[in-house]
Amino acid sequence: MSAGREADPLVKVAQAGNQALAEMWKDVLHSNGIPSMLRMAGGLTAYVTFAAPYDIFVLASKAEEARDLLAAYNEDEGDLALGRAGGDSDEGGEDGARPYWMEGAEEEKA
Repeated sequence: MSAGREADPLVKVAQAGNQALAEMWKDVLHSNGIPSMLRMAGGLTAYVTFAAPYDIFVLASKAEEARDLLAAYNEDEGDLALGRAGGDSDEGGEDGARPYWMEGAEEEKA
């Protein structure tokens, strides 16, 4: 890396309920020019299963675009909402709750 350039850190933008869903979202991001990385959520990596949740990371400079893309993609995908706690809506409700797939995602730094 050349002097004077700051690194673009990775930030968590979503959490998928299982590996298949994480891979699908990664493909959606990749198809739209956003490189991403998957990592099993939690610390019990010795017991990885297909049903384990996965975190999705992108470069901080692409985080907003990735969140917008995943929000649009998941707008009508209620059947894919694995791990979502109750309710039928993916969007934040009147109580200000975040969409299920953004649980634990880092907030944008001002």
